[in-house]
Amino acid sequence: MNNHSTATASTIERVLQKMKTAVGPVTSVLHQNDQFKVLVLGLSTDVIFPDHTTKVPAKLTVLKGSVVYRDADGNTPLFLYDDLDIAVDKVHSVRAIRPSVCLLTMG
Repeated sequence: MNNHSTATASTIERVLQKMKTAVGPVTSVLHQNDQFKVLVLGLSTDVIFPDHTTKVPAKLTVLKGSVVYRDADGNTPLFLYDDLDIAVDKVHSVRAIRPSVCLLTMG
């Protein structure tokens, strides 16, 4: 937990906590409005966020660990603080190489 004066865990802390027992991806909305949404994505080692598409421009940013982004063009490893633009309507997936937390910015 953090050292804030509040007893409420942060969004990222809650994702990390849920990752301890989750068998799949853990997601939580960090912030959103009418123009954008920011999700926290937690993946334990070898967990895959399965094939999907996005209808809006998106960016994946690694905050902890490392992942492999996969699409029709191949595999792209991403490490601490790396980011990657995700194309609209392109099928892709994300697999954790080690326990990982990413931000997914959409919009």
